[in-house]
Amino acid sequence: MTSLPDVYRRRQERRKPLKGNPGTPGAEAVPFGKGFQQGNGYSSRPRLEDSSPRIVEHPSDIIVSKGEPATLNCKADGRPSPIIEWYKDGERVETDKEDPRSHRMLLPSGSLFFLRIVHGRRSKPDEGVYVCVARNYLGEAVSRNASLEVANLKEKSMKWFLVKPVHYGMGEKKTSSRGCKDKESGSACSN
Repeated sequence: MTSLPDVYRRRQERRKPLKGNPGTPGAEAVPFGKGFQQGNGYSSRPRLEDSSPRIVEHPSDIIVSKGEPATLNCKADGRPSPIIEWYKDGERVETDKEDPRSHRMLLPSGSLFFLRIVHGRRSKPDEGVYVCVARNYLGEAVSRNASLEVANLKEKSMKWFLVKPVHYGMGEKKTSSRGCKDKESGSACSN
């Protein structure tokens, strides 16, 4: 009969040495299995303290003006730390990690940051429904949907003026019931 230490020793001898970074968590314990990523510390055998991903901050719907920056928040936990990807209308979002010229950045927290919202008559590449997906070797978690809408401002039809309160000292007569002035003409605002 073979003793437990002999079985353990033979199992250790059969294992192939691991390739890659010896400092990777779990690298000394188990060779990487088929389908798992070697560089991220994923092994073919789950460790007791490992856990599947869980979304702890879901993205919210936002309305943003064209050309302005925006952020869709997403945070996830799990062990090993999950990798976060974003999808817009079911298609994977390309960020600066894949294309350095991209105006979208995946932040270390997992949030998706837009340097500026791109929106035109024919092309609306940023407007849509987004979800973030957190993955590790134990599974994946999908956030709630969040829509990003671009504000439709018709600047030609809007009158822009600066509202300034008018200071009145003691005994002075009020000249405007609303206490504001039109930026261009300087006259009191009308009701």
